[in-house]
Amino acid sequence: MKSTIQLAAAAVFMMAVATVTSAMEEPSVDQYNVVWTTPSEDFNGTMPIGNGDLAANVWLEPNGDLVFYLSKSDAWSGTQDLLKLGRLRVRLDKPLFREGDSFKQELDLKKGRIVIQSTRGDDTSSINFWIDANHDVVNIEIEGGEAFSAQVSLETWRTAEAQRWGGSEPDTVLPAGGNTIRWYQRNTRSIFAETLENQHLGEFVDQYQDPLINQTFGGVVSGHGLESKDEKTLITKEPTKKLHVRVHALTAQTDTGNAWIEQIEKQRMAVENISLEDTREQHETYWADFWNRSWIFISPGAASVKTDAASIIPSNNLNFRFGSDPNGDNRLSGKLGRATLVKRALSDKEIGKLADSRDEKTSLGNADILFSSTPAVPSEIEDSAEWTDSPGMTIEVWVNPDAKAGSARILDKTMPGSNEGLLIDTYPGNSLRVIAGQRHYQVPNCLTPDQWHHVAVVIDGGNAFIRVYLDGKQVAGEIEQNRPNETFSVTRAYVLQRWIQACAGRGEFPIKFNGSLFTVDGINRNRQTKELADHGPDFRQWGGCYWFQNTREPYWAMLYSGDYDQMKPLWKMYREALPLLKQRTQKYFNHDGIFCSETIYPWGLNRDGDFGRGNKAFIPTSPYIRYYWDSGI
Repeated sequence: MKSTIQLAAAAVFMMAVATVTSAMEEPSVDQYNVVWTTPSEDFNGTMPIGNGDLAANVWLEPNGDLVFYLSKSDAWSGTQDLLKLGRLRVRLDKPLFREGDSFKQELDLKKGRIVIQSTRGDDTSSINFWIDANHDVVNIEIEGGEAFSAQVSLETWRTAEAQRWGGSEPDTVLPAGGNTIRWYQRNTRSIFAETLENQHLGEFVDQYQDPLINQTFGGVVSGHGLESKDEKTLITKEPTKKLHVRVHALTAQTDTGNAWIEQIEKQRMAVENISLEDTREQHETYWADFWNRSWIFISPGAASVKTDAASIIPSNNLNFRFGSDPNGDNRLSGKLGRATLVKRALSDKEIGKLADSRDEKTSLGNADILFSSTPAVPSEIEDSAEWTDSPGMTIEVWVNPDAKAGSARILDKTMPGSNEGLLIDTYPGNSLRVIAGQRHYQVPNCLTPDQWHHVAVVIDGGNAFIRVYLDGKQVAGEIEQNRPNETFSVTRAYVLQRWIQACAGRGEFPIKFNGSLFTVDGINRNRQTKELADHGPDFRQWGGCYWFQNTREPYWAMLYSGDYDQMKPLWKMYREALPLLKQRTQKYFNHDGIFCSETIYPWGLNRDGDFGRGNKAFIPTSPYIRYYWDSGI
């Protein structure tokens, strides 16, 4: 089967004028790991992970807090909107990140985990975040460079007083008990019967179980060495260097909330009776088998088309200036040595050679050099405004700051207060900062007063990365990877799309086309007032229904990749809708067979808003899907 899949996939990518590598014993997905070198400001900087049913948006904030949203494929509200399970926060008294720490957050595709590391001096703290491929449980393994105290808290936004979206009801947070946090969302109403009544199928309501009423979903947080502070908070009993936190999740249709509690407690005990080492090993085996099931790695072909890359630095009409901003302020009171601007991205080796010598003449070829000299402070390079239009560029400069460096400019091509352009300065106080448009890089307290340092910034538009070097070593920016430009990008896009699908494709329901399980707080514009409003994490554009023309997209690729287990939820939803769809066809058109609407609830009927509330006919009133029936799936 493996060779058949590879040949079929190769045929698709041949159209992109590329070749597919020969079969390997083990696919090398490691080179496509996503690596971040700075924490995230908020939920907009989340990293996605999941086990096919349970998923999370994960981020580490600048204050060192680990935060994540939890989602589940069957967490439907009574209005059939897919809700979040909840949001959790992990805080250490010895923060997981502090200003001045080196930081790395990596999506480890091969092992199905997120690894976060923060280093200060000889101490390294780490987080291993993974969602068990075989059980609906989040595992957070924390190891500190020194003993720490921790707090795990549930953050609720669905309260009786708050405006809620997606048909959600107030969360039920249970009293502290058993040194756990327990909460759930429970549907006390349902639109199921209403949709059948509105679409002239009310006589069939009693033949079907309402899939939404009493649907209950939530979680239980536990961890060895944790005790309850209150109903939403767990704290460590004593300082520790290692902590393992579990978050168990369950969706179940139960007669009572207590019945759901009993069910998730049985589930929790069953999982926690298995050793962590065994569950981790089985989890990693699942992902190894997944990546070895099929793969596509693209290498440049003889006819490969080379496209021009765009610059990743916003252009403006300002020239480059040394030692001050365009207004003559933020002056550098130290000294500058040789400065060179090159119209290509230099390699690590070339940067190392430049850092080894302060001679006026560099080892670079003259054809690459835009400017090379020892500039006066301050000074301006005439006719240099358009140099940032090049996709590749390198700036290297020797700098000797004094103790008053403050926020002094080393090299500047921005208006004060603006990100548009390129800036290298010492903000704050003998630190090293680089701003290139929306990209910000900072290395605190790294410049020693009255000492020469070599600073270099490498910009590569083709690979969309910027690297910052100090004294010949990379200290900030993206990790360089030895790869061909367009072929790496296409392969990485394929690998990461397959990851996203695998994280959400094995649940009770198909993948939601409008964000899958990875939506975050929805910012929506009011059509009348044009004002923006934050609707929170339960809001999603295009609602809760399935739109088949969009739903089908991820599933076509699964035929080629052999990810048939992820296709089952789609077939299951349509198969279970067949009886009602048959009754609808007989009622509407007086003959056998079925037709599938473009927008459907999981039980097969049109979205009520499309059918038209109070519509006395059998044809939807929406002009967009009035006669839009899917002839095949």
